[in-house]
Amino acid sequence: MKSRTTTWAGMALVLTLAGAADAALIRGPYLQLGTPTSMVVRWRTDVAEDSRVRWGTTQGSLSSSEDDATVTTEHSVTIDGLTPNTVYYYEVGSTTTPLAGDDIDHFFKTAPATGDSVPTRIWAIGDSGYPDPGVVGAWIRDGDAVRDAYIAYNGGVASADVFLLLGDNAYTLATDAEYQTDLFEQYPGFMRTTPAWACIGNHEGFVADSIAQTGDYYNVFTLPAAGEAGGVPSGTESYYSFDYGNIHFVVLDSEESIFAANPAATAAMQAWLESDLAATDAEWLIAFWHRPPYSKGFLHDSDVEVEEIAMREKMVPILDDYGVDIVLAGHSHHYERSIMINGHYGLSGTFGPEHVVDGGDGDPVGDGAYEKRGTGLVPNSGAVYVVAGSASEVRDNLGLHPVMEKALESLGSFILDVNGESAVGTFLDNTGTVLDTFELNKGTACPATPTLGCTLAGKSKIVIKDNATKDSADKLIWKALEMNVDPVDLGDPAVSDVIDFCFYDGTGKLLGGSLPPGAPGWTTKSSGSSYKDKEADILGVKVAKAKTSTAGEGQILAKAKGVHLLTPTAPLALPITAQAKNDDTGACWESVFNPLDVKKNEDGKFVAKN
Repeated sequence: MKSRTTTWAGMALVLTLAGAADAALIRGPYLQLGTPTSMVVRWRTDVAEDSRVRWGTTQGSLSSSEDDATVTTEHSVTIDGLTPNTVYYYEVGSTTTPLAGDDIDHFFKTAPATGDSVPTRIWAIGDSGYPDPGVVGAWIRDGDAVRDAYIAYNGGVASADVFLLLGDNAYTLATDAEYQTDLFEQYPGFMRTTPAWACIGNHEGFVADSIAQTGDYYNVFTLPAAGEAGGVPSGTESYYSFDYGNIHFVVLDSEESIFAANPAATAAMQAWLESDLAATDAEWLIAFWHRPPYSKGFLHDSDVEVEEIAMREKMVPILDDYGVDIVLAGHSHHYERSIMINGHYGLSGTFGPEHVVDGGDGDPVGDGAYEKRGTGLVPNSGAVYVVAGSASEVRDNLGLHPVMEKALESLGSFILDVNGESAVGTFLDNTGTVLDTFELNKGTACPATPTLGCTLAGKSKIVIKDNATKDSADKLIWKALEMNVDPVDLGDPAVSDVIDFCFYDGTGKLLGGSLPPGAPGWTTKSSGSSYKDKEADILGVKVAKAKTSTAGEGQILAKAKGVHLLTPTAPLALPITAQAKNDDTGACWESVFNPLDVKKNEDGKFVAKN
C-alpha cells in the first residue's frame, strides 16, 4: 500500500492507492564502467520507483548503500569508495524493497589498481546477436553453444575479468527490444558480474547515431566519455579508452566517426587517439572496433569496404606508432588471426616482407611464441590482428588474407589471458575445442638478471634521469670505454643483427629491449656501427654507437630520451649493470657500477662513474 500527496486549490489531498503493485525487475541488474574504486549498477523495472544499491565484501552482510531519489524505470547508480581488485556482493531495489541480489549470483570484482600486473582473462565476442540455434542457407547460427562452451572452459563460471562486445551485439536493427533478448537474456550471468565494454557495429548504426550520441545503443550502455576509467577523455561514447591493471584498452568507432563524408569526425577521433596513447604508460595496449582492417569475409572484404580501408589507413598507423600489441574486431562472421605485422596500410596485394615482424604461427608448440623485444609499449614493434565475428553465426570466407595465419569457418569466441609480460590468445569453438593458440611475450631481449660472461669496460659512466611531471624529459646516457669490441662479434645491425640494451639494478631488470635489425637510422662502417633517431621512437633511443677494436680501445654508447624510455625512479638498488648484447652472435659488453662508483642516487636522478 502506497500513499501520494498532491496539492489542489491550496488544500492537501492524501490519496491512498490500494493494491498498487510493487515494481518487478525486467532487465538486469547489469554492470557498467568498472574502475579500481567504483562501479555503475544498472537495472530496469516495470514500475517507476527510486533506487538503492547495497554492497559489501561478505554475502549476507551488505554494510554500504547508495540511494538515488529519482523515480524512474531506468535505474543507474554509481557506487564508489571501493578497494581495487576486491570481490563485492551487491543488491538492487528501491529504498523500501529489495529486488535482487545479496547472493552468490550477484557479485563483481573491482579492477586492479592502474599499473598493477595481475593475471587477467579477457573474453571477446563479435556479432553475437543470434542466440538461438538455426540455419540460414549455408550459414549456421548457435550463440547458445558458443556461450556454453566458454562457460565450461572457464570452470563453469559465467564471468571474465574483462568482457568485450565487438559490435553487432543484437540483430537485426539492434533495437532496445533486440538487445533485451540477444544480450541481457542471452548473457545474464556475465552482465551482472562483469562490466561489459562495447563498440558500435554497423547494425547498431541502423537506430543509433554516433555523432549525436543518440539511439538504443547509447541508451543501453554507460561508457567513459569523460575518462572515468583511465585514459584521456574523448568527450563521446562512440570511442573511448579504459585501463585494467597494466593493460590500456582503446575502443574506436568504425562506423560514423570514420565516414569519408565527415572528415571532421575522423580528424577528431585521430587527434584523441594520439593524445590518449601519448599519455599512457601501460605495459599492454589492446585496441578493438567492429570492422576489421584486414579480412576476407563474405560480404566484408577489407579491400572493398570503405570503412575498413579508412580504419587501416587512418587509425592503424597511429596505433603502430605507439606500440599496439593486439587489435580485435568482428564484422566478418568467422575467425581470422594474423602473423605479427607492422606498417601495412594498403590493399592486400601490397603486403610484403617489409611488413612482417614474425611470420611464424605464434604457437609455443609450433613455430614458437611471438616476441616483442622490449617491455612496455615499443613503437612499431609489431601487432597481432584478430577477427572474432562468429560468436553466433558462421559464414564462409573468401580466402586467406596475406597477413593471416588462420582463417577458420567455425562458430566460437576469443579468449586472451594476460599475465605479466605474456599474453596467450585462444580461439574456442562452439564444441569447446581449441582451434587456435598463439602467445605474445614481452621483454624477451633482456633476461630477468644480467647475462654472464660479458666483456667488461675499463672506464664507464651512466646517467638516468626520471622527470616526475614530464616524461618527455626522461633521459638515459651510458658510455663504456676501453674494451674489446670485435667486428665479428658486433655483426651488422644495419642489415641482420639484433642489438639489445639492457639495464639492471640489484633486484633484476629495470628497463631495456632491442633495436631491431635494419631499423631506420642504423649505419655500419669498418670502424663500427651507429644508430640515430631524432624522434626516439624505439625504446627512447636517440643515439647508439659501437666502435670496434680488438686492442682494448672499443666503445659502446647509448643515449635515450622521452616517453618511450620508461625510466625507473631513483634511488636505485645497487649494483647497476648496463649491457649491450648481440642476439645473433651471443657476444655482450657491460659496465658494472658499485657503491663506490655512485655520485648521485636520489629521487629522480642516478649518476655513477668508474
